[in-house]
Amino acid sequence: FGSTVFLAHNYLAGRSFATLQAGDAIHYNGTAYTVTRVVRYRALDPYNPAGNLQDLETGEILSPWQVAERVFGTPGSVVLQTCISQDGNPSWGRLFVIAVPGA
Repeated sequence: FGSTVFLAHNYLAGRSFATLQAGDAIHYNGTAYTVTRVVRYRALDPYNPAGNLQDLETGEILSPWQVAERVFGTPGSVVLQTCISQDGNPSWGRLFVIAVPGA
């Protein structure tokens, strides 16, 4: 889709992804990026990577392909991805932080 994606466990480096919010700056490869969106999804089948996801803000149910288009579909962006742990399930949901060049 043209974006650079960093995937990290939510109990390691991915833990810091959850602290980011729109307007924050991140740096990668000598370039500054501004966080434009932070989106959270609940995995309807947490252990199935091909399972549908529910947008926690809108309630909309999306296929993995639809989510991929939305979060990875901005060429040149940087996306940070990790799992959301809830109710004792470390794979309960997914967190995506989307950032674009410029700070």
